[in-house]
Amino acid sequence: MDREDIISNVSDDSGGEEHDTRAVLEPAIRSVVDALGGYENSSYRLGDECYGCLKDLKKIWHKDDTDDERTVARIF
Repeated sequence: MDREDIISNVSDDSGGEEHDTRAVLEPAIRSVVDALGGYENSSYRLGDECYGCLKDLKKIWHKDDTDDERTVARIF
C-alpha cells in the first residue's frame, strides 16, 4: 500500500477515532520526513527526492482540513 492509498483511506473514514487515524498516518509521515535528508559529516544533506517528499507532506497536511482533532498537525 503506497502513501496515496493510506491518505485516501483515512480521509474516507467517517467514524474512526483519532487513535486509529494516528496509527495509520504516523508511520507514513515519519517515512516521508526521514526521506527529506539527514546529517552527513556534520552538515545536513537533502535527500534525492526532497521536492517529492515536500509535495507529499503538503498533501497529507491538507487532509487535516476536515479533521477536527488536527491529527496530522499533532504528528508533525
